[in-house]
Amino acid sequence: MKISLTIACAMFLAPLPFIQALEDNRTLAFARVFNNNNPAAHSCGVCTKGTLNKHKMLLESNLNGVHKYYLSVSNVTYSSKANALQMTTRFFIDDLEHVLSERTDKKIVLHNNEDLNNQKARIAAYLERKLEVRTDGSARSTIYLGGEIENDQVIFYIEIPVTQQPTSISMKFTALQELFEDQKNMVHLKINGQRGTLLMTKDKQTDFLKLI
Repeated sequence: MKISLTIACAMFLAPLPFIQALEDNRTLAFARVFNNNNPAAHSCGVCTKGTLNKHKMLLESNLNGVHKYYLSVSNVTYSSKANALQMTTRFFIDDLEHVLSERTDKKIVLHNNEDLNNQKARIAAYLERKLEVRTDGSARSTIYLGGEIENDQVIFYIEIPVTQQPTSISMKFTALQELFEDQKNMVHLKINGQRGTLLMTKDKQTDFLKLI
């Protein structure tokens, strides 16, 4: 039996539920990240001394018939100073290379931040196609500020200008769903001390949250 497991984590306070794949009661592959403020609790190589959580998890087994789970997690906060929603999200580098290479004759390879910066226009166009945001019923523009490579991931920084602190948010985020049939994109929101979560799948591409 050979099971490969990759977990990438980022700071956020919501706990990660137990994920499992079970095939004919023979094979159980599982992953769990504990939200206990203790980076030593696991060895993902990404978490820092602060709170522990996921940013993207890929649970994978090379045994035939075992399901794969694809989950990306983003964080969104509201900045009154910038009068904008500020979003961070992560992709695995090879996933990003794959989706960017689909629209060019040459395979795109991202070795470092310079390579990433050279693809800024292409990344911005991809995110613009894949991310739609509405606050209080009005469509908002999304601005890709830039990104950086960290280990085997790319961190993206996105700004969404708003006219005021939102009371409701609707989001459509379909990144990587053309690559993975089961891709799920989860977005954690923290606005005015309130927390909420949006979850988008291929079957449910848009989610809505009312902030009281």
